[in-house]
Amino acid sequence: MKIKNQLSTRLNQTTALRRLAIATSLVAIVISVAMFLSESFRSEKAFAIACESSYTLNWADPTTWTVTCGSVNASNWNVKGLTCTYFSPLFTASGIPGGPIRQVDISARINQSGNLDGNDTAWVYLYVNGVIQNTYTYIGDSSTAVFITTRTLSVPSGGTYMVSIKLKNDKSNELWQIKNGDVTTCLRTLTPLPVELSAFSATVNTDRKVKVDWTTQSELNNDYFTLERSADGSQFEQLARVQGGGTVLTPKYYSFTDNEPLQGNNYYRLSQTDYDGKTIVYNIVVAKVGTKTDHTTEIKVIPNPFHNEFNVTVSSDLDQNVKLNLVSVTGTIVYSNTFTLHSGENVLTGTLQSRVVPGVYSVQVINDNGLVGTAKAICK
Repeated sequence: MKIKNQLSTRLNQTTALRRLAIATSLVAIVISVAMFLSESFRSEKAFAIACESSYTLNWADPTTWTVTCGSVNASNWNVKGLTCTYFSPLFTASGIPGGPIRQVDISARINQSGNLDGNDTAWVYLYVNGVIQNTYTYIGDSSTAVFITTRTLSVPSGGTYMVSIKLKNDKSNELWQIKNGDVTTCLRTLTPLPVELSAFSATVNTDRKVKVDWTTQSELNNDYFTLERSADGSQFEQLARVQGGGTVLTPKYYSFTDNEPLQGNNYYRLSQTDYDGKTIVYNIVVAKVGTKTDHTTEIKVIPNPFHNEFNVTVSSDLDQNVKLNLVSVTGTIVYSNTFTLHSGENVLTGTLQSRVVPGVYSVQVINDNGLVGTAKAICK
């Protein structure tokens, strides 16, 4: 029977796959990791061509699947009262180690009978170079009829990828089902833009000067950056022109201090220009500067780095209400709460309700006149 024979073949493929993963060059691994860390800037750093290759599950074509048990016909795979696993073929991205990164779009759809319970589980596993990159778990219930997973993975040039789905239920009248076309993949080649921007932020110092920072992961023929400022986020004027790094394959840090920022909101826009004159414009970040009459001094974050909870020490000359914000490098507020400061030393405690992405954040203390204190905080 095909199910048993191909299970042995699949185990042999898995062993070979692990060996291939170990042999993958260091260059390809570094590039792949950089792609994952820069996920939030994907729209700025790369674009993808149409599908280089694609896959659609077809139960009538045995070359498109392997299963360990369950019932297979020409249109679907049914699992009742069993624990069974499906494997897609092992796909190989074209190219050689160190070549252009591939992006694979994966979609998996799992149907159920509607009478499942907490004892019934479905798992979707996504592999790159023989290593599980993502696992998605779905618990059966009596109301949800369909589970859908749609994800994008980065695959090194010459690397491999695969989809596996494990289905478990404990009663013969319960059903997990996967139909024709419920698993698809689309492999694309990513074409990097000249500069991979990994961070861009603006923070107000205690002397009310604004420090603008940005970091690139790599640069290709980068002539210069242009930093602009606006009071309304619409009309910008050039603030500085900063020399680029040309071509570099390692992270590079840039910084500019706005010594005379506007009172209130300061919108900063960054653009990058190649040697051939092509220009890319990145996201806008904002920093709010308070007046000199604000009665708050330097703030400190303890502990730093922190996990889910952080304390902020603030000195104030009078009683006042303030807002405490935790802001990501892309300008997203991931935590905000209002506190009352009293004259003297204050300790404000921020507790995150959900886990945030590890990295560098800005802690902001804001009163009615604007931003009056800021500090860098690291979440790990």
